[in-house]
Amino acid sequence: MRELSERAEVPLPTIKFYIRERLLPAPRLIVGRNVGYYDASLVDRLRVIKKLREERFLPLRVIRAMLADRDSGTELEPGEASLIAEVKGTVLSAINSSRVSEVSRPAPGSAEQGDARTLSSEMAAAELSARPMNRREVIERFRPGTAEEIDVLEAMGLLAPEGRGAERRYGADDLRLLEALRQCHDAGLSRELFPIEGIGHYAETLGDLVAREVKLFARSAEGRMSKQTLQKVAERVLAVTEPMILLVRRNLMRKALREIAVAPSLQPEAPKQHKKKEKAHVG
Repeated sequence: MRELSERAEVPLPTIKFYIRERLLPAPRLIVGRNVGYYDASLVDRLRVIKKLREERFLPLRVIRAMLADRDSGTELEPGEASLIAEVKGTVLSAINSSRVSEVSRPAPGSAEQGDARTLSSEMAAAELSARPMNRREVIERFRPGTAEEIDVLEAMGLLAPEGRGAERRYGADDLRLLEALRQCHDAGLSRELFPIEGIGHYAETLGDLVAREVKLFARSAEGRMSKQTLQKVAERVLAVTEPMILLVRRNLMRKALREIAVAPSLQPEAPKQHKKKEKAHVG
């Protein structure tokens, strides 16, 4: 334990406390009254706990849940996979019928409501007129550079056209994403400020989040809900969770900006000028 403490830079009493609180497992091998051997992977786990406590100020119960979620991975057990198969059609139907403009509505009278109305009306208009389009129609509808963006988005799996080659046709969700990117550009977020490749970070992070959401839902619901209740929850799962995720992102953005605002300046300090000490002369 002493070596674990030194490598993770976490005090011994704290490690013992984490073991009592079930944030860390007991030693894998005990060879004496006060000697135990721990897995080397616990060094990284301790660093994660330390970061979550000191930088994000999360309570232990939240950290414990996050670690348990990470430990369980995203692979579904047979029973969980069966449960997801039962509601897959319902969730896909909800995805296909939902509108982006209905996901987030700012509070009445808020400073964001005016801009949101404009964007929502534009998105709604795009959705109402949305029909599958081929590649040529998509490029004509949007702006120069769309062909390159389409290639990048398809490579990241964010556009899912049906068909191949010139016969590819882009559905409503594909067009909504391209419309959202066009609005970003019109708002002043040029390719230099908001490169299309940057969306890859969203795809990677959200891909992991979605996999964990599916796992968590299946693990929590298995054996606890009737089929009827399960279908009702599945019908509403997008409508109730997507606004929450957007609000979490907004609050985390506020937190990040506040922390940047109070962070020490990153400008290099000017070198200090030291006065030369005059040698004392003995007269």
